[in-house]
Amino acid sequence: MIYVSYTSSCMNDLMILEKQSHGRLEPKHFYRKLESIFAEIDSPLPAEKYAQTFTEKFFSAFRDSLKIQTALLFDCLSTPELISKYGDDLPDLRFHFPAELPWSGWWEDTLMSILPLGNDLTLRLVFFSSDQTRDESLRQQYSTIFPAVHYALAENRKRLELQDALEQARIIQMSLLPSDNPKFYGFDIAAYSIPAKSVGGDLYDFQSPDADSLVVTVADAAGHGLAAALQARDVITGLRMGVHPQMDLRMLVTKLNCVISQSGLVSRFVSMVSGRLFRNGDFHYVNAGHPRPLVFHQEWFQELGTGGMILGPQPDAAYESGCAMIYPGDSLLLYSDGLQEVEREQEEFGIERTKQWMRDTRADSARDSLLDLFERISNFGGRPFTDDITVVLIKRLRAC
Repeated sequence: MIYVSYTSSCMNDLMILEKQSHGRLEPKHFYRKLESIFAEIDSPLPAEKYAQTFTEKFFSAFRDSLKIQTALLFDCLSTPELISKYGDDLPDLRFHFPAELPWSGWWEDTLMSILPLGNDLTLRLVFFSSDQTRDESLRQQYSTIFPAVHYALAENRKRLELQDALEQARIIQMSLLPSDNPKFYGFDIAAYSIPAKSVGGDLYDFQSPDADSLVVTVADAAGHGLAAALQARDVITGLRMGVHPQMDLRMLVTKLNCVISQSGLVSRFVSMVSGRLFRNGDFHYVNAGHPRPLVFHQEWFQELGTGGMILGPQPDAAYESGCAMIYPGDSLLLYSDGLQEVEREQEEFGIERTKQWMRDTRADSARDSLLDLFERISNFGGRPFTDDITVVLIKRLRAC
């Protein structure tokens, strides 16, 4: 249980106590020290290890300023069992833990404070004051500080859990992306993806059904973080399972849509464009609600929109396949919507600037063209980007 309601009153009480403390711990110093402790515990730990680490660091940091004589860590899953002790010898503990925690008050002539640690409240900290007189101002300070510590502990555990989830998602996402750009005879290929946050929902992929063709995919799973990464993983896994020399891309996308729709993640949809590029320049594709790829035919542009709706909402959605020809000297661009939506003063980078970039860099290598693109959008909208940006650029060479 997290006592969120303590926080606003705690701040006010601490400001009052700052004036009444007569040299005791000031609020700003208290929070600076507390933040430094959390900064040192910057990776997820098992509950007991986290509790021990925090108890040791808190006791060391606040022993003098809060007059703490002993810090005890109990496991209260059944009967209280002492896990760790810091400081002086134990007082005689014939004490029943209060039902409502955190708690601060007098036990005989000793001031103590009890905090729960962990979501299940099984681990508890007990801090004993070394002040053996009934110092009411110190009791008031304990009654204000330790609820604030309780709230901060809960928030820090949430942050670490989220950090751990994001790291897992990042690992999943990085494992999905190709380790290098593919070598495909007669074509120059480069790809790049930048998540807006630690982990995004964009992905790209290359698969070779045979020596004469290459399957190229760009997809965008709704949202960010672990859920989007898992959804993107499912899309890539489904596609890779269906790639073979006799594959029917339209049927593959239709089956993939059905699987995603039945996954139960009703709020998670995926836009995707996937195409099979042949050595002779034929490009057969299906566009499932994704931004239309651009083919630059040296003098004019072709937009590839044939397909159907995004994957997920309707299990029985129908899809069509389209076809384009990539001639020597042509360029094919597949991208996510984050490219067009880079914004400056309510103006988007947009499709026309994208087309102009393709014109300006027609003679450059695919890699150099992408470096130029990201420099342009960075200069246009600044960093960090507000959405994931993924681009795959394929240029057919004039002479092989």
